[in-house]
Amino acid sequence: MYQAIERFTDIEAPSEARQSPARQCLKVLYVEDDISSQYLVVQACKRRKQWDLQIASTLEQGLEQLTDVPDVILLGMDRLDGSDYELFDHIRETESLRGIPVIAVTAKDLRAKLEEGSGAGFSAFVTKPFNLNTLLVNIETCTGL
Repeated sequence: MYQAIERFTDIEAPSEARQSPARQCLKVLYVEDDISSQYLVVQACKRRKQWDLQIASTLEQGLEQLTDVPDVILLGMDRLDGSDYELFDHIRETESLRGIPVIAVTAKDLRAKLEEGSGAGFSAFVTKPFNLNTLLVNIETCTGL
């Protein structure tokens, strides 16, 4: 279920893990190159047994994984070259992807920049370091769970 981080899959899901009655499976794509952030999102998503988390460590992997259209995209926005904006623009310009909620996962100092600039179309923002429950609530709110 957690494709990209095999070394973390042996960690047990918390006992309070719950299933969403609204969907059989929620597909979550997280595009992030930081392994620590990946680990935290894996832990958060393990609290929801019916969530299928796919992780792309590079933008190229993210583009490839968009062929299996996710229900929500978490997009790490901390790349210095700005290529994360290119992926966001691609998502918004592609008819089949346009309606997918995209949550920006960013360092605190980038949030104001994103809100003012081309990132104004994000569904939500999660600031690093993030609280796992805050992340889950944002995903649930953006997907209507």
